[in-house]
Amino acid sequence: MSKKVSINLLEGAKTAVGCRISRGQLTPALSAVKTGSGVPSGILLAGYSKSAGRFFICNSEEVFVSVRGNDFVSLSPLAGSAPYMFEDVENGVARAVVVNGANALAHDGASFKRFDGAHKLSCGIMHCGRLFGADADNGLLLRWSGEGGIEDGEEKLNGAGSLMLDGKRGAILDISEYGERLVLVREYGLTILSAFGTPENFSAKITDTDTDCIYKGTARAVGGELLFFTSSGLKTFDGTKIRSVAHRYEGRLSSPVSSAEFAGEYFLACAEGVLCYNPADGESYVIGLAANCLCAADCVYAFNGSGVFKFSEGGEFTFVSETDFGTVKRKTLTEIFMDGVADIEVSCGGKTRSFSGSGWKIRPRLRGENFTVTVRGRTPIASLTARAEVCGGI
Repeated sequence: MSKKVSINLLEGAKTAVGCRISRGQLTPALSAVKTGSGVPSGILLAGYSKSAGRFFICNSEEVFVSVRGNDFVSLSPLAGSAPYMFEDVENGVARAVVVNGANALAHDGASFKRFDGAHKLSCGIMHCGRLFGADADNGLLLRWSGEGGIEDGEEKLNGAGSLMLDGKRGAILDISEYGERLVLVREYGLTILSAFGTPENFSAKITDTDTDCIYKGTARAVGGELLFFTSSGLKTFDGTKIRSVAHRYEGRLSSPVSSAEFAGEYFLACAEGVLCYNPADGESYVIGLAANCLCAADCVYAFNGSGVFKFSEGGEFTFVSETDFGTVKRKTLTEIFMDGVADIEVSCGGKTRSFSGSGWKIRPRLRGENFTVTVRGRTPIASLTARAEVCGGI
C-alpha cells in the first residue's frame, strides 16, 4: 500500500542566492553587477559622502576618489592600517573626512586638504560636534575632541578628554550612533555612552551586554536595532538587551569583513558571499560575490580585487530546496508543480534530472530517500510544490 505526500518546496529552502521568499512566493532579489575595474589591491575602507558627492576607498597607503563609484583615481597618500570616514562641517561647509591613524584628508566636493588629527585613533565618529574615537595604541581608551572637531585636542573643562574603560569587554572595535546614544562596539560586548552637552555630563550606561567575540566592521543600525556579527552568529541590540538572530544562513557564514545598511536591510560581506537580512520580516538571502568592502549610496556597492559591483535587480537567481517528505522511507518523487517559468534540476542518490524552461508541471520519477531541487530563473515563482508516493505509507 502506498500513500501520496505533497510538500511546499519554498518552505524547505536551503540556499537562496539572488532571490528571497516574500509573502509565500519566490521573488528575484539583488545580484552583483560589475560596473568598473582597476580597483587597487588591499582595500580596507569604502565609503560614500553626500557632502562631497564622492566615493572614497583606502588601502594602507593611499586614498582614492571617484564621482560615480567606478573610476577611482589616487587622491593622496594616507598611510595607516585602520582607516575610517565621517561627515563633518568646517566653517559652515560640509565635507567628508577620511582618517588613517593620525593622518586625515578632508574633501568638500570642490577641493581637498591633508592635515593631522589631534590624536591617533583606530576608529571614530562625529557626534554632537565632537569626534569620538578609540586610541590606536590603547583600545580601552576612549577619546573625544573639543567642539572644534578632529583638530581640536586641547584638554580642558569643556574641551577634549578621555575615558579609560574596564578591560572586561576588551578593546573598542567600532563606534556607532544608536538613536541619541553612542554604542562602543568592543571585542566582547557593547558599552552604551550618553554624550550630550559638556563632558562633565558624559556617562557610560551599565548594561548586560556581554557577548562572544565580535567581528570588527559588522555593526550597523538598521530598522531601529543595532545588528552585528559574533563568533556564534548574527546578533541584534534593541537598546536594552542583545539577542541572537535566526536567519536562513545561520551557522553557514564565516569571516565577515564589512557591512552596510540600505533601505532598511542589513548587508554583510562574508567568505560565502554577501548576506542580505531584512529585520522587518526576518527573511534573508545571499548575493553571490566575495567582497572586501561594502558601502551604501544610491544602492549598495561592493569592492574586491577584480573591480566594483552594484547590487541591483534583474539578475539570475538560484534557489535550492531539500526534502525527505517527512519520512526516512524510500519514496518516488512523481511530480513538481511550479507556478512560474524557470530551469529545474532534481537530484537524488547520485542521479540528476534537468528540465529547461519548465512551467506548470514536471515528472522527475526519481526514487530515493532525500531529494534536492534546484531552481534557476529570473522571474517570480508564485508556488513550488512536490508530490511523492511513499510505499507503506508514512
